[in-house]
Amino acid sequence: MMKVASADLTERILSKSGIVAAVAPDRAIDAFSTALAAILRFSGQSNLDALDRLQGFPAINLGSLTAKERGFLQAEIDSRIDRASESTIAQLQERVQGVIEARRRKRLAAYYTKPTAVAVMAEMAQLYREAHVRRKLIVADPFLGSGLTLTGAIKRIGEDSVAMAWGIEPYPLSAVIAYAALLYQLGGDRRRVRVEIGDAFASLGLGSDATVNAERTLIGADVVLTNPPFTRWELLDSDYRAYLREVVVGSPYNRFLARRQLNLQLVAMFLIDRVLKESGLLVSVLPASTFYTIAGEAVKRLLREEYVIHALIESLPDASFSTESGFKELILAATKVKPHRTPETTFISLGSSFDPSLAARVALAERAAAVASGVACINRVKVYDLPGIWDMNWLVFFGETRLRRIVTEVLTVAEKGRLVDSWANLFGSRGMIRGVEMYGPSFFLLPNDHWSLGDEENDSLLVKELHGDRSLRIPKEFLVATLRKPGLYTDTIRVHACHYFLALPPVELDDLPNDVAEYIDWGLNSNAARPAAKAFGNYWYAHVHRQLQAKRPHGRLFLPDKVDPRFEHRGAFANYTEEPVTASKNFYIVRSDNREDCRILAAWFNSSLFLALLLLVGRRLSETWTRLLKDDYLKLPVINARNLGRSSRSRVLSAFERLLTMRALPPLKQQLTSDYRFALDSAFAEAMGLQQPESAVRRLHAALRARLGNRVT
Repeated sequence: MMKVASADLTERILSKSGIVAAVAPDRAIDAFSTALAAILRFSGQSNLDALDRLQGFPAINLGSLTAKERGFLQAEIDSRIDRASESTIAQLQERVQGVIEARRRKRLAAYYTKPTAVAVMAEMAQLYREAHVRRKLIVADPFLGSGLTLTGAIKRIGEDSVAMAWGIEPYPLSAVIAYAALLYQLGGDRRRVRVEIGDAFASLGLGSDATVNAERTLIGADVVLTNPPFTRWELLDSDYRAYLREVVVGSPYNRFLARRQLNLQLVAMFLIDRVLKESGLLVSVLPASTFYTIAGEAVKRLLREEYVIHALIESLPDASFSTESGFKELILAATKVKPHRTPETTFISLGSSFDPSLAARVALAERAAAVASGVACINRVKVYDLPGIWDMNWLVFFGETRLRRIVTEVLTVAEKGRLVDSWANLFGSRGMIRGVEMYGPSFFLLPNDHWSLGDEENDSLLVKELHGDRSLRIPKEFLVATLRKPGLYTDTIRVHACHYFLALPPVELDDLPNDVAEYIDWGLNSNAARPAAKAFGNYWYAHVHRQLQAKRPHGRLFLPDKVDPRFEHRGAFANYTEEPVTASKNFYIVRSDNREDCRILAAWFNSSLFLALLLLVGRRLSETWTRLLKDDYLKLPVINARNLGRSSRSRVLSAFERLLTMRALPPLKQQLTSDYRFALDSAFAEAMGLQQPESAVRRLHAALRARLGNRVT
């Protein structure tokens, strides 16, 4: 009975304190009581009532607790207060994210900064303090979490160097733990700690006035050390997305937007800029995608206009700097000073064992090489004046340098001869279109998991049920030849469309042939067609037909939207058909009526030069996948077939014919020692005007082999 009463009190205390969606209430109340006990001990108090008088203490609703609830909580505090210490709070800082229920944790993006990243960020704060010894610093984290970044920095720079530490955190338990940690690091001085529970975007806003939320005592910062939330935009509530968009569009930061595309890290960067003082230091963990997505263009524009970008840091042994993140992340270091020249940015690849102090000094101060101290690779790049091809994806500046130099050399010669240009300049956006999106491939594609293809007549095709004895005849007027998915065509360039879209017009079922109506009935009863029926209502079975009519997505050349970045299981990149067909949404379809030009373009997209570009600038989703958006293809260099002479065209087409006739191309790495790939790449190198085309191709192949073999060159 006693346990039941305690559990009930625990639930009520947590609920009234705003600590909801906890995995285990007993763990949550333990963490809560321990943090409160630490706060009271560090501030020289012992009674729960004293918390109501603490300046800067998170606004948890302790006043709503009943006498019985307060008595229970006080007893929990009393049993812990003598044991409260720095190590106790440090453990809570690490563990509290595990108390949050998985769905809410994902929504909050509560994946806190790892110790290695905290150490590097703290060393950067120390270097900044060394350069500003005449004044005390305000340090802040608008996305505070449990306060790991700020406590790590204060411990390194010393409490005497800190005028104030403040932060905002939406999850009350994390906020209370962060307050306890900051209070300890600042010697129990309550006047120098400010922690607010809430939404940083709502609390701080993006207005243009110089004072930041003065009524809540949160002020600008000299140093911002942070790890903002990276919740996927589509996972946010639609009303909240609309609110954030309204905030940004109505702010001075609207001018940085690229095609009005937003994501949460972009809005976070605007807010960080809002609170950071002139000449202030920004050190932030950011998803690597920040530096290659369309929304990320706004971040790059903001940084180049308003900051000196000191460094971007990656970790080779562990892609993420956040606990359980799963995404590749970087550390950005920048000072809020308008660049009056074109300074170099240092791209640092950290190895498995590195000195945080040295890594920070390489990033902010020193140019000395540091390979022997765990910094695997250092590249210095002027990101303020980049060719468009390299500005697409700043991740290209990490690690590999030889491949980038060779590709730059070849493209420079080709551009001078007007033999390469971006797709957008040569063909425009309409020259390429995304394939057909269908709701229910097991219904709209034939064959599928339930039906195989039978004999073909002049005007119809027989389909046979795989797990039954039905056979139906589908008129060819409702069937459109299509490519299914890139994974089916990884070792062959010239392919044949062995699938069909079922493209039914928006007519009544009674107006369709009986076998077609029976197939529709099967689709509904088997749930194979349920996604389309739910999404489109009446005439749901016509949604593929409508797309085919509106988009006219037919062509001979097909580019995948996602590939293995190491080409371990892929020998062909682009696919080619002799006659125009369509394709699923997993392809981009090149629109061209000229068969020869299509062949030259197919040769280009399968050439080693293009594949090297792809390896360098592709949007890396993970270690196993690289995503390609239409916007990427529009920016990538393409051979200008119209400016090729007749002899050059002939050599390229002749070399490409050898690849077309091969039934099974081996993975790319194996092809790099083959005569057929050497012939194709040499034909392009000669056509683009290189003085020693064969030598250039040998160097390109060697660099590609090194890259695919994961060796830093």
